[in-house]
Amino acid sequence: MRDPPLVLVVDDAEHIRTLCQHVLLSHQILTIEAANGHEAIEQYRLYQPDAVILDISMPGGDGLAALREIKRLDASARVLMLTARAQRATVLEALRYGAKDFVVKPFERRRLLEGIERLLGRGQQG
Repeated sequence: MRDPPLVLVVDDAEHIRTLCQHVLLSHQILTIEAANGHEAIEQYRLYQPDAVILDISMPGGDGLAALREIKRLDASARVLMLTARAQRATVLEALRYGAKDFVVKPFERRRLLEGIERLLGRGQQG
């Protein structure tokens, strides 16, 4: 893992990507961005980030399809899913495909950070 770690933030809403970037940068985590699933797969191939924050519902390549492809490229990929709707079936499907955690939007900054810290193996200490 890099130091500082690199996280790919994938969401079709620019304000969500910006919010995630601010939260992560404030904790010495670098970010790259993608606006849809197709871009996410390409960015993952290019940069091999340490973790991914991936929205489930996006135009231009949905998050579940991107998750499946990222896990095909790298079975050890660490992915946290974002969802605007807490639909149990969709979340369970994402977890079945290999996502490690999920956060429901709108989210608390602390919850997003805790999820990423766990994925990066930097869990809360003290």
